Amino acid sequence: MTVTNLRIVSYNCRSIKSNIDAIKELCTNHDIILIQEHWLLDHELPLLSNINCDFLSVGVSGVDVGWSTLRWGSRSVENQSR
Repeated sequence: MTVTNLRIVSYNCRSIKSNIDAIKELCTNHDIILIQEHWLLDHELPLLSNINCDFLSVGVSGVDVGWSTLRWGSRSVENQSR
């Protein structure tokens, strides 16, 4: 019987684009990498698959680009928050 240890790491990268090298390094030493705060938009999520071809990626964007974010500070939004 062979025993294999599963190596898992959780990483808060605070922007994946500025931490690609750190994530590539994690890929060399871990089997599963859980990434928080990647700050990718929906259309940028395929970037996760390009970091290391030996890893399968699944991602969800939490970045809100709705009208309220784009119009933050306008009088109409300001009045709604009161």
